[in-house]
Amino acid sequence: MSVTGKLIIDDKEINILSFSFRFNQIADINGKPTIKPIFQGLKLVIETRKDLDLADWAFAANQTKQLELRIYPAILGGKTRKLYFYDCHLVNWTNNFSSTGNQPISETLNITAAGVKGSNSTVEYSASWRTTFPQQEVEPTIIESDEPKFLGYHFENKQGEKIQAEQKITLVIQTENAEGETISINLNDDRLDFKYNNKVIENDTLTGVSITGEETRVNLITILEQE
Repeated sequence: MSVTGKLIIDDKEINILSFSFRFNQIADINGKPTIKPIFQGLKLVIETRKDLDLADWAFAANQTKQLELRIYPAILGGKTRKLYFYDCHLVNWTNNFSSTGNQPISETLNITAAGVKGSNSTVEYSASWRTTFPQQEVEPTIIESDEPKFLGYHFENKQGEKIQAEQKITLVIQTENAEGETISINLNDDRLDFKYNNKVIENDTLTGVSITGEETRVNLITILEQE
């Protein structure tokens, strides 16, 4: 599934080109861990922004920042995953330039962190030198964003009656800041299946829908659910 990644740093939302992070545990000969997990660092490749200056952070020996990664799914209505990194040091900062390709300038960041937490997890990682914890934080900064938003969808038919099998219906998708995007949407109906362009939609997931504005209308045909 296609996703987009954003880095939240210094009240700015930065496009992520790639990222990776990992944990490591030393194990004995039987494969049993002998020490607690150790965070091995976060590596980010981000788009260069004129209004983002990382020099102070890179040059300072003891300056830390709190970072957030947001992973947005391509399917509208999907859940955004968030990753939080606390007490972060920028231990390596590389500026990249290439005269070829569609991304001529980028920045590579290697970051260590004393705390890591995921929005899908009930536990979090803490190193001995961690000083920042979620309960100590102030209210998070709300960042104005032009990210595509899914507001909802519904079905319409000419009769204005309950949707039944063998009907021509219209799927109405409501979005914000999504014009020009191509998305997938899960129709998730236990009673009916749907045809789009005379083809049955597999797993109730309509793919390749081009968003034309705040309201996009797609013509479908309903059929009884197939085994």
